[in-house]
Amino acid sequence: MSIKFQLIITNPSGTIRRRYPVKQIAKFSASLTRYGFYADFTISTTVRFDDTSFDSIQDGDRVEAYVNGQLAYRGYVTTRQMSEDSAQETLTISGQGMHFLVRKQLVDQIYPYPGDGADISEPFADIAHDAVLGAKGIGAVPITIDVQALRVGVKTTQVDAREKLVGDAYDDIQQQSGNTCTWGVDANPAGQNRLFIRPIDNVELAARHVLSVPSRNIRVAGAERQTADIANRYLVKGGDPRFPQLLHNGNFSLPIVFQEGGSSIVVNGDFEQQDHWILSGAAYKQTDYQGIYKGEAYSGSWQMELDGSTEYIEQTGSYAFASGRNYTLSIRARREIDLGAAYGSAHLQLKDAGGTVLQTINLALTPAGSSAWDLFTSTFQPPAGCVSWKLHIQCDDRGGANNGLLVDAVSLYDASVLYQDGWQTKLYDSSGGSPKFNAVNWTYSDVAHSPKYCVYLNVHSNDANGQDLHLEPLSTAPFTVTGQQAIRFGFWYRTPPGSTANIPKMWLQMYFKASDGHETNYVREVINGSGPVAGWTYAETVGVAHGDSVHCEVSIVFRSDGEILIDDVSCRDAAALAVEGSNDYLKEGKLSRVINVTDPAVGLSAPYTNSINDFGVRADILDAGDITTAADLYAVAAAAFKTTALGKDKPSITIVDDPTLYLPGESIRLEGAIGRKLTGGKTLTIPAVHMEWDGQWIQSLEIGEEIEDANVIIRELIHDEQKRGLGGSGAGGYNSSSNGSSGGVGGGSTASNQVALSAGDTPGYLSAKLSASAPYQFTDVAGVRTFSVAPQTSNTVLAGPTTGVATAPTFRGLVPADIPGLPASKITSGVIATAQLGTGTASSSTYLRGDGTWAALPKRRWSLSFPQANAPSSSPDLSRVVYAPSGEGNASITWVAKIARFYVASPASGATTATIVYGASGNAAFGAGTALLTTAFTLSGSTNYEAANVTVFPTGVTITSGQRLASIWSATGGANGVIEIEFEEQ
Repeated sequence: MSIKFQLIITNPSGTIRRRYPVKQIAKFSASLTRYGFYADFTISTTVRFDDTSFDSIQDGDRVEAYVNGQLAYRGYVTTRQMSEDSAQETLTISGQGMHFLVRKQLVDQIYPYPGDGADISEPFADIAHDAVLGAKGIGAVPITIDVQALRVGVKTTQVDAREKLVGDAYDDIQQQSGNTCTWGVDANPAGQNRLFIRPIDNVELAARHVLSVPSRNIRVAGAERQTADIANRYLVKGGDPRFPQLLHNGNFSLPIVFQEGGSSIVVNGDFEQQDHWILSGAAYKQTDYQGIYKGEAYSGSWQMELDGSTEYIEQTGSYAFASGRNYTLSIRARREIDLGAAYGSAHLQLKDAGGTVLQTINLALTPAGSSAWDLFTSTFQPPAGCVSWKLHIQCDDRGGANNGLLVDAVSLYDASVLYQDGWQTKLYDSSGGSPKFNAVNWTYSDVAHSPKYCVYLNVHSNDANGQDLHLEPLSTAPFTVTGQQAIRFGFWYRTPPGSTANIPKMWLQMYFKASDGHETNYVREVINGSGPVAGWTYAETVGVAHGDSVHCEVSIVFRSDGEILIDDVSCRDAAALAVEGSNDYLKEGKLSRVINVTDPAVGLSAPYTNSINDFGVRADILDAGDITTAADLYAVAAAAFKTTALGKDKPSITIVDDPTLYLPGESIRLEGAIGRKLTGGKTLTIPAVHMEWDGQWIQSLEIGEEIEDANVIIRELIHDEQKRGLGGSGAGGYNSSSNGSSGGVGGGSTASNQVALSAGDTPGYLSAKLSASAPYQFTDVAGVRTFSVAPQTSNTVLAGPTTGVATAPTFRGLVPADIPGLPASKITSGVIATAQLGTGTASSSTYLRGDGTWAALPKRRWSLSFPQANAPSSSPDLSRVVYAPSGEGNASITWVAKIARFYVASPASGATTATIVYGASGNAAFGAGTALLTTAFTLSGSTNYEAANVTVFPTGVTITSGQRLASIWSATGGANGVIEIEFEEQ
């Protein structure tokens, strides 16, 4: 198809200045990008110097390029240049699209959108309304431009455009959308300049353009591979955690090593007390000693002076040095003022119990000057058996008569790791036994649960004797938690590699104290002493803090012998597990986590998970803003890995003499053997287009895969947390309020669908204002403006808020509160499930109680009360015998005698035996009937005596029709006795 190309240049008022014929155009080139759309252009012409067109074209004139009658480009002149070479004279014109003028306007405002936020098209339209429309343009003519702000589908609660130009603010908005939109200036159907923001084509739908590669029109096709910026491991940094770690250094990453100035084996090493040292010629000296200035001491006000080779100081002591540990001898020294030299030495002897020297450490002291104190140290490992020491410090004769040595801050200390910051081991022994930590290694690193250290413990304790060994945070700094807050206290543990020892019996203890003095102590056994545990295992307990404000102290308790490694001790709000879905350790302070592309919680699969194998580890730092939960950090990392874990292919194609105009943001799919190889058969978008005319119409397309980036995920997660009121607020507490502020158009007020119209408003601007709070839109097709409801997802209704004050209606799913109360008469068919009638399980043997519970039928009960028979007698007075109640004499029913009670009025004292018997009617010798119960008790002579309740045996008695009951008591029982017996259906 033939291409007709035309350039038209007009002044700002629209008067045609120059219509260049094709033969005068040496070359035209221009670019279209997703940031501004019509970008820069250059026109090279073949006009002569004396051509009046040079003077007639002015800066600010409008340049339009048409291809077969379609507007392909519009820009404005910024530069004119005449040149001449041996071949021809050339007029070169260059410039920019209208976006360059829009970019240069100043915003300097914040745009808040409280409540549920607004689609990012709304701040785009607001900035245009405030900073672009009406601003002075070229020739002091106010900028008149149509604003088209189409709904993008990404929300924001605030756009900070302070101290920014419009272009920078718009670029930020596009990046916040995750590159899901494009903005710029083009022309509307009426030919007006149009400032727009619009979503890019959805690559999940049918592609707008489908091209076959190779084909006749495609001149060049290729792909640039980029791997330099790959990142497959992130340190993701968030804000204050929603559920913060309440323990300091719970992962044992802060080992403490003894430093100079700490507790020393040498006593009075600063010479402030003038004792513990043996002096030979040496002397304690202050800064000003007997009117002679000696210079400042290193610490305090005293120092030791040594002059000449005969002067020395010594100190001896007992100390059980541990072989294999590091010890350091440390001495500060300087030259005495007004003396020319200072030479000395220190000699430390380590001895066994018999006084034999096992090791000698020699340290030369050669300070450089008289003002600064130089540090001299020697670190060593003593042999086994060193239990005493002797330190000798002397001046030597290398300096002659001018030799003067001053020493201070002498110390000898264990330079190995002493403990972990904020932690201690402690003994609680209530039995007088001998529990102990056989060994503690605060920096065990062979197999830590999280880098780099864990704690190794070899314990000896006995639960039966109440012996407790504790690993606990320093109790001098209890942490504060919120009243009525459930706290989860847990840790990871395992057996050291190669050990066959048992894991000790372990308890977790949590102590809460409220401001009113109320105390609660939770103690729970979590490990009942077991064999070796080869892998890291988690143990925990949960306690509830009572009171308005409390503090909490926790500890891990050991109550049997064993070896164990402990790491990642945490104390957090119990809700953390439900929200974050794992017991991964959380450091104190700001939320952060190292996340690999292969981590299961990231949820990616090949080819992303192959990134580390394909390219090696490529780490970077990712700022996740104010994200408050670890689960959200993984979502941020997953979004980032989608764009950084793989090398990027950037396909491009060059199309010749194709009248179709390709635009940034449109979708395209390449078919054919080469096309599918370049893009994998996927539908992609066009980020940029470069066009040329030099006798042929050429369009070069950059093609890229648009993936929602991490910035979008971060913003949406923060927005969701703000909406739910889930910002971090102290020790795991959080504000459950989710009411947003109201007021302003689209800000959640009851008037959020009221839009004030003005002459400068455009359909795009109105659409953005409405779409922020309701699913309406304005469209403009061929000058016809239409107001309509935007498409919605399935199973949604237009309704007000689910709770709270009235706000603008939105499309949403139904909630239980939307269903009105209905009379039972409205239910005219179907069967109501028994589960909807009450709790419990309905069956043929249950009934629905009045409290809404399916319950078993109650057992029937009956009881008898009758006087004792005259006894002893082989023929008792049967008038005192009673029958089973009417209707209960049924052989099919088993009645169990449950309770028998014995009452006596004015009884005689003494031992009494009562026998309850039953038998057939008319039995003359009733006393020979079958015994139901025989019991003995002692009468005290008191009136109204009641024997203790007793359970009747045998357990089952069948009462049939005609059978009778009687009681026979021993003679000492006296008269007027009464027996009561209660039966229950078996």
